[in-house]
Amino acid sequence: MAAPLPYILITWQESTVPVSQFICYRVWRRSSSASPWELRARIMTRARTMFEDFLARSRVPYEYSVTQSALIGSDEVESNHSAAASAQLVIRSVFLHAVGDEGTYAELRPIAMNVRDGRETAARRVWGLADPVALVSPGRTVTVELRGREPWPPGGETWAALQQLLAAQEAGRQLYIRQDRVAGACVLSGLQRQDGPFLYEWGCSVTLTAYEEAPA
Repeated sequence: MAAPLPYILITWQESTVPVSQFICYRVWRRSSSASPWELRARIMTRARTMFEDFLARSRVPYEYSVTQSALIGSDEVESNHSAAASAQLVIRSVFLHAVGDEGTYAELRPIAMNVRDGRETAARRVWGLADPVALVSPGRTVTVELRGREPWPPGGETWAALQQLLAAQEAGRQLYIRQDRVAGACVLSGLQRQDGPFLYEWGCSVTLTAYEEAPA
């Protein structure tokens, strides 16, 4: 049975600003007190006082803070940052999931994993989860080749989950991989399966591109 997709849960007290004046909460994250705050979410519902960070990396100590914006007269006013809360994940398996549809994911326990650098790339695209982020050259592809083994019956969960992720990708969903050493937006390819009387072996490749980042 697959483990729940790992995440960091952030909660806060509900705003006392009248609903008619409330605009949004903003959830911020940084990797250290010396790093700039990164906007992780904008939440428009006053009663919603939680955020699940499904893109937190393994073994990275994070700080989180929340601000709120309200309409004061005719102006939007943002509060000061709340006191920072610290949190950290340790991810022991390989998790692959669809961004924005975190119920579509696979927990992979590979018996073999190979990480290799690929070609340099000079592409530019925009991919963001909150505010847009410009991902610009130079970049380099990284390919993670995974191979695992699972019994049947009642196995098949890993293969079914990989097929579901591939279908989500083909429908336009962005996939994301997280593991102890690797994390980032990715492309799934090369699904393979070999069946035996009691076990089947699965294989796949996941390709990431590391870019320099700058605000769009």
